[in-house]
Amino acid sequence: MTGLLLGGASTSALADDASAESTPTDSHQISVTDLTVEITDVHLTGSGFPELSIDDASYTIDDATITTDGATVSIDGRDHQIGAIELTVDNVGLHLENITIEPETAE
Repeated sequence: MTGLLLGGASTSALADDASAESTPTDSHQISVTDLTVEITDVHLTGSGFPELSIDDASYTIDDATITTDGATVSIDGRDHQIGAIELTVDNVGLHLENITIEPETAE
């Protein structure tokens, strides 16, 4: 979600001329309310991964707010400034079922 947030907030900055000085965008207020994300039947294997198995787990964020005064993101050597961001999450759930993560094994 943060990637989506930063990607959407920096879109206008990406269109700026490379020689132009970077200035912050306006303030952004983003709310995510009454959402449930379900991830089921996923198997990940990769080098450096720990071994982890989740049969069934649920997590809920009843209410949380994250606020920043701004951020600078560097993309391909160019700095883009994002103005103040306030992200509010209310009644958002995550349900994980049948998830396995394993280190990569040499065959």
